[in-house]
Amino acid sequence: MNRKKSSIAILVATLSLVVGVVIFVIGMSIIKWDFNKIDATEYTAKRFVAQNDDAIRRVDLDVASFPIEVKAGERVSLDYYDATNSDVSVTSDGNTLKVVEKYRFDPFKTGLFTLSRKSHKFVLTVPTDTDITLSGANCDISARGIEFTELKIDVVNLDIELTDCSARSATIHSTNLDMRFIRFSAQSLNVRSTNDDIVLNDCTIDAVVVDSVNSDVDMDRVTAKNIKLDSTNGDYDLNKVVVNTLTADCVNLDADITVRGVRAEYTIRTDGDDLPREQTGTTDKSISLKGVNCDVELKFVD
Repeated sequence: MNRKKSSIAILVATLSLVVGVVIFVIGMSIIKWDFNKIDATEYTAKRFVAQNDDAIRRVDLDVASFPIEVKAGERVSLDYYDATNSDVSVTSDGNTLKVVEKYRFDPFKTGLFTLSRKSHKFVLTVPTDTDITLSGANCDISARGIEFTELKIDVVNLDIELTDCSARSATIHSTNLDMRFIRFSAQSLNVRSTNDDIVLNDCTIDAVVVDSVNSDVDMDRVTAKNIKLDSTNGDYDLNKVVVNTLTADCVNLDADITVRGVRAEYTIRTDGDDLPREQTGTTDKSISLKGVNCDVELKFVD
């Protein structure tokens, strides 16, 4: 009897699953598999433009769910959205623009998904030498052709991409960081994170510091005076970097390093097994490598 009941229960569950799949396929076919249409959120476009007598040189952003795109312009402006599951506050005291989003998870009104957020970007326009500060739980930000003075970021989950941008200094604190900088220049870049995936391509930065627990760093044709990489688990791919002082200190160090320069000029110091041979260089240039479990290849090219 128990076996019969079990067989019936399994059959009912299987049929329910099949019916659910059929309903899902039919429903998605009706909306032509456009997952954005699952998002029932209603959006209202809004715009802020700085007045002539405003001298905004600082923008503070705390945006939880909308992506942000930063563009260059003569005056500060923001194209943004209010939504049925978000309240957005935009205020200015004449010097600082503050943007705060309060996101509400409300699946009964707007559904379980906010997939169309990607097509409702906040577009921030700023003039040269504007300070930008990011804070909050989540942020997805991109910028192209912007000259910042200071870039300060303290975001739990951060996805950032900068192309052809510059800054006097950039400080990034994040728990989970996905970062891509292309042709970025700065006096200093300081990154502290728990988990990071960092790409630097064709960048010129005087001082680079990455302090992380689990770190995946890819540098391609980066020019720097000092590079310091410090993590528990470090996976580093440095290709054709120009650097005076390079330090990598990890418990588990996996690195493929190619330096544009002359090997004889560098003092190489190591602490750990399976590391390159030590030497005393002819200049003040140096490379220091330290780890417990190491797999490191160090090469020099013209």
